[in-house]
Order: sequence, then C-alpha cells, then structure tokens
Amino acid sequence: MVEEQNQIFLVEDNPDDEALTIRAIKSVQKSCNVTVMRHGSEALSFMISRFGPSPRLIILDYNLPGLSGLDILQRLRRQERTRDVPIVFLSALESDREITSCLRAGANSFVRKAPNAREYSENVATMVRYWLSVDSRPAVPPPNPRLEAIRTKARVKMSYEGGSPVAIMTQKNRELSAADNAGSTGDAV
Repeated sequence: MVEEQNQIFLVEDNPDDEALTIRAIKSVQKSCNVTVMRHGSEALSFMISRFGPSPRLIILDYNLPGLSGLDILQRLRRQERTRDVPIVFLSALESDREITSCLRAGANSFVRKAPNAREYSENVATMVRYWLSVDSRPAVPPPNPRLEAIRTKARVKMSYEGGSPVAIMTQKNRELSAADNAGSTGDAV
C-alpha cells in the first residue's frame, strides 16, 4: 500500500474536477496529503519557492488561468528540485499535437478526463496507484539548504559580475565539500 508521507500537488481550476480527483485519490490512499492550486502562475510560484520534500506526484490540468499546464511543466523541468518528480497531465485536451508537446517537454503521462464520473474516478485511482505504489523511483529528497543558498549567491554574483555559472558553482561546491569533510569524524551513521 501507499506510504503515509505521500504528497500530491493537484493543479486544477474546475471545482467539480477537483472534488472528483481528490475523492479518487483518497479512495486509493486516505492519508495522502493533496495540495490544490487553481491558478497556473500561483501554482508555479508555490512549487518553486516551497521548502521541504518534493511531492511524489504532480497532477496538472492543461488549460489553466495565468499559465498553461505546458508552461508550468517546462519551468518545473528546469528546476533541480522538481526535475525528477513525476508530472501527469489530467486534462480534457484532445489535440494530439498539444499532447505530444507535453510528453516531449517531460510529462510522464497524459490522461484524458473521462466523460463520466465513474470512469474518471477509476482512471485517477489507477494513475495514483501506479505512481505511488507500482513505480519504484525513490522519493526526491529535499534540497540541501546550504547548497541552495550557494546557488542563489552564485546566480546573483553571475548577474552582477558576469562570471560563468559553472565556474562559480564549481568553486562553491568545492568549498562546501571541503567544509563537510572537515567536520566529518569518519564514524558511520
């Protein structure tokens, strides 16, 4: 069965689809924590700026106010903390060309919203069961706050001094690694 700490982000602007999706998720895993976002740009901002463990699954609608699901996907795939999180579209979109664009941009799957509630719920339950129970990828660990602070400083330094991000990060990673090794006692934990 699914572990208790599973977190799902659901980005859906239709209240009826939101309720049906949550009910289907809870039918598979009652203790799963579902965070709902209804606006594309707010969802992206929340997911990128959030601290703590990454979600085990992100479910995106394609047509959203603010930013489309495709725009959100493309930006999340550029972020280290969300690059490997499974992202599944759950949408009424029917254009094969746009669905192909989503898959090429890094969506793990595209599930069309079924026309009736029973089939819709079954499809969502199957999708959640697969991504939380069958798929064997490990949970994405939370980012290292020290490394994230160094990356932020490197981006600022690069923008003001015009330095190479690779050179700045390489030097900072060496400093971080040296500091971690200096503090190590060699004892197994």
